[in-house]
Amino acid sequence: ERAVPEKIAKALEVLPAEFREPVQKLMGIVMRGATPEGLAAIDAAIAQLRQQGAKKVAVIGFCMGGAYSWTAAYHGADAEAFAPFYGRVPENRDASKVRGALEGHYGGQDHGIPVEPIEAAAAELRAAGKEATIFVYPDAGHAFLNDTRDTFNPDAAKLSWERLLKFF
Repeated sequence: ERAVPEKIAKALEVLPAEFREPVQKLMGIVMRGATPEGLAAIDAAIAQLRQQGAKKVAVIGFCMGGAYSWTAAYHGADAEAFAPFYGRVPENRDASKVRGALEGHYGGQDHGIPVEPIEAAAAELRAAGKEATIFVYPDAGHAFLNDTRDTFNPDAAKLSWERLLKFF
């Protein structure tokens, strides 16, 4: 629950003192969203796939990677599909640059990423004639697909993966 200041402060208190500042800096990077270098890496990966004969390419990401998936779409990345899982949408976005369909998956109990801005971004894409679908899993939290975390939700994980494979 990285968006709740009291919980962040409490979590930092249990860390050894020498780790607090680096963790806070890392959290700042994560919360800032996609970087130009990260987007360039995605573009380079897509170009490499195309050079190797890939006819269709998708960008998928989880958490920070989900934010990269959204941003790559708005950046105009040369992909047919974008699939963010619990990632934030960028503040500055231009739906006209989006080249592929988008399908997002979000937990209704994710206290760090509110669903309203996600649904608003998808509505903007649809209004611009783009394909955009958002699925919200009401009983799931953040990282519901990660079976190594206490937020793992097997029902949401199974359904989201089935939907993703159908989308792809």
